[in-house]
Amino acid sequence: MAEVGRVRVCDPGALLPGGFWAAVAVWLEKPQVVNKRLSGARLEARGSAALPRAEVCRPGPSAGLEQERRGPRQGSAEGDPGPGLGPERSPTAGGPEQAQAPLLAGDPGPPVRTGRAVDLGSLWGRLSRSLADGSPEVLAFLSGPGARSPPEAPQQLDLALRTVIPKRSTRCPLSAPGREVVVQDVPNGTVTFLPLEENEDGHLEVKMNNVYQIQLSRSKEEWFISVLIFCPERWHSDGVIYPNPTWLGEELLARLAKWSVESKKSEFKSTLSLISILRYSQVYQELKEKYKEMVKVWPEVTDPEKFVYEDVAIAAYLLILWEEERAQRGVTTKQSFVDLGCGNGLLVHILCSEGHPGRGIDVRRRKIWDLYGPQTQLEVAADREAHRALGAEAKGVSEACTAAHGAETPAVELWLPGFHPREKAEPVRNCASLPRDFIDQVVLQVANLLLGGKKLHTGSSQEGVLKTWNGGESLSLMEVARELDRETLQRLKRECGGLQTLLRNSHQVFEVLNGRVHLRDWRRELQREKPPEAKRSLSSEAFKTRICWFFTHHPDGCVLPSACCPFAHGPGELRPPQASKKKRQAP
Repeated sequence: MAEVGRVRVCDPGALLPGGFWAAVAVWLEKPQVVNKRLSGARLEARGSAALPRAEVCRPGPSAGLEQERRGPRQGSAEGDPGPGLGPERSPTAGGPEQAQAPLLAGDPGPPVRTGRAVDLGSLWGRLSRSLADGSPEVLAFLSGPGARSPPEAPQQLDLALRTVIPKRSTRCPLSAPGREVVVQDVPNGTVTFLPLEENEDGHLEVKMNNVYQIQLSRSKEEWFISVLIFCPERWHSDGVIYPNPTWLGEELLARLAKWSVESKKSEFKSTLSLISILRYSQVYQELKEKYKEMVKVWPEVTDPEKFVYEDVAIAAYLLILWEEERAQRGVTTKQSFVDLGCGNGLLVHILCSEGHPGRGIDVRRRKIWDLYGPQTQLEVAADREAHRALGAEAKGVSEACTAAHGAETPAVELWLPGFHPREKAEPVRNCASLPRDFIDQVVLQVANLLLGGKKLHTGSSQEGVLKTWNGGESLSLMEVARELDRETLQRLKRECGGLQTLLRNSHQVFEVLNGRVHLRDWRRELQREKPPEAKRSLSSEAFKTRICWFFTHHPDGCVLPSACCPFAHGPGELRPPQASKKKRQAP
C-alpha cells in the first residue's frame, strides 16, 4: 500500500465531512469533469452490506507503508479521526435503487456473469468471499488504517456498482467500458474503488493491481484528503479508465480538495442524465466520423473544428432524445423541427440527413449553404417574415386544438417581452466605419501617452541619418483606456474589439502584442524575414501611397530615411495607388 498524494484542506465554512462525500459523488457519477478521456459513468446498482469482523485483517496504522501485518481488528488507534467524521448517510446510499434486504458478505450467492443486469448482493457476496479466502488484506484496506469502529460492531459499508464509459476516437481505439464496485466506509471516511474483470469462467472478480482508495482524515483540528494505491508496484495504467498514479495524486486530489469546501448545490438536472451516456458516446463518434469531411471544405471564416464538432454533439443528443421519445409513445414517424437563427445550417443538414424533416431560417445566407444539397432546406428571411411563418404554424396548431376540444386556446406568444431580434443587414463594427477625424484623434492621444508627453525636436539630418529617436514606452491596454475620456470609451465599446481593434487597424503606428501597446519601429520591421500580417508585403504597387505618420507627427520624425521608408515623406513623394489586377483585366 502506498500513499500517492495527500493534501491539507482548509474548511472555513465548516463543510466537512459532508463536502467530502459530495465531492466523491461527483467523481463517482460524473468522472468526465476531471478525466477528459471519459464520456461519463453509469450507476447500475446501489446498496449496503455488512462486512463480518472475522474476515477483516487490518494493515498497519500508517498509510503509505509497504509492509502490512495481518491480525484481528484493533480498536481506535492514535490519530483517530474522531467522532463525527462521516455524515448520517452517504449521499450515494439509499434512494429507490437501494437493495431491499441486507447484502451479507458471507453469502456467496449464485455465480455472477458479466452482463447488463447484475445483482449487486450476489456479486458482493461472491467477491467478499473470494477476497476473504485469497486476499484478506484487501478487505482490511477497505476501511483504511486506524478505523475507529469497535471490535464487536459489524462493519457497515455502502456499495455502488458503476460502469465507466470512455470516449471513443480513431486515434485512441478504446477497450470496452470498465466496471467497478465502489465501497464507502462512511464512519471511517474512506471510499475504495475495486475494478472488475472476467476470469476464465466468465465471472467477475476484483482486478487486484488497480485497487485505489480516497481517504478523509483529521489530525489536530486539520482535515486531510489522501489517495492510496493498494498495490502500486502492479498498477497498470491504460491512460483512459486507469490514469497513472501521479494523475490520481495530483489532478484528481486537487479537484476533490477544491470541491469538498465549495457550496455548489444546484437545482438543475444535468441534460446528459436524460439519455444513455454510452449510447451518446456511440452516436457522437458515428456522426463525427460521418461528417468530419466538413472540416476540410469549410468555406466560412469561423473555426471549422469548433462549429462542426459542436453541431455534431448537439445532433447526437437530439437524435437519441427523439429516438427514446418515439419509443415511449410507440410511434415510428421521426420528429420534425424548425431551427430559427440556424447560422451555418450544419445542425439542420445533419438532422435532415438522418431522416428528420425540418428547415432552418436565418437573416442572411452563408457560403456553406451551397455545399449541403437540396435535401437541406435553408431559408433567408427577415425576422418579421420568420415571425409570420412560425405564427401561421402556431395558429394552425391553435385552430386544431380548438376544433378538438371545442374551446378557444390562448394565443401563442413567440418571443419574450423586450426581446428584439437582430436586423437582416448586420452592421460593420470593426472600427472601420468610424469617422476619420475621430480615429486620428485617438491615434494621436495614444501616441502621446506612449511618448510620455515629450515634444522632442527632430534629430534627422538632410541625408536622413538619425541621431536619436524616441521609441516611447510600452503600456497595457487597460493603462491606455484609463487615460481616455468616457465618451471616447463608450464609442469604442460599441465596436467589436473596441480600443484594441482600433490600434491594430492603425498598424503603421502601433504594435499590439500580448495586451500591450508600443510604437512600431520600422527598422525592425524591415529586418524581419516575414512582415507582420497586417502589413503583409511591401510590394511596389503599395509603395508610398500614403503619408508617413511618423514623418508628420513624431517629434523625432521617421526612424528611416526617405529612400527606405515604405511611406511618403511629404506630399511630393506620394504615388497614386494602382488599380487592382481584377480591375485592370476588366474589359
